[in-house]
Amino acid sequence: MADSKSTSTQDVLTAVITNGVICAIFVLLFILLRLKFKRIYQPKSSFDLVPEDEKPKPLPQGPYQWIIALFQKEPAFVIKQAGLDGYLFIRYLFIMGCMALGGIFSWIVLFPVNATNGKGETGLNQLGISNVGSPGRYYAHVFISWIYYGILLFVIYRELYFYSSIRSLALSTPAYAKRISQRTVIFQTVTDQFLDEEQF
Repeated sequence: MADSKSTSTQDVLTAVITNGVICAIFVLLFILLRLKFKRIYQPKSSFDLVPEDEKPKPLPQGPYQWIIALFQKEPAFVIKQAGLDGYLFIRYLFIMGCMALGGIFSWIVLFPVNATNGKGETGLNQLGISNVGSPGRYYAHVFISWIYYGILLFVIYRELYFYSSIRSLALSTPAYAKRISQRTVIFQTVTDQFLDEEQF
């Protein structure tokens, strides 16, 4: 029994190390390729795609300084440069990161509850819910899950409200009304009858 528990711990550590190395490789590749392929990662600031007065300043060349510069930008700047969908996608990534961080913070309460006065599990198994010895300790998991999912549902509600509000506001502004994309309709399933110019 002890062998299976130690194997479980070893498997978890192996998976964490393996995925951490793969993640580090991808992040390193992104940091290097971001500087080389500016047409993909910095098209507006590096090429004449927009008028000179609308061209944004290039992001810093450092490995992490561009993240700090991005977070310091005003939402209006991000909407202007990346569009409303790009801004909402960045906001979505930020909120999902915060929710994941909140889930990790729940371990501060749950790990001690699981590890102390348990069933005698060893290794990483002593941190799991399977090590809980007293039924009353399950209430900690219940209340933490209620709090976490309550916050999650509230954030989803607030973001849906924010999304609908900012989208209707942005679409009603003169800057968006003048864009060709706002005045263009694409019909992809037009029948042959209406494609004949003689019918009109």
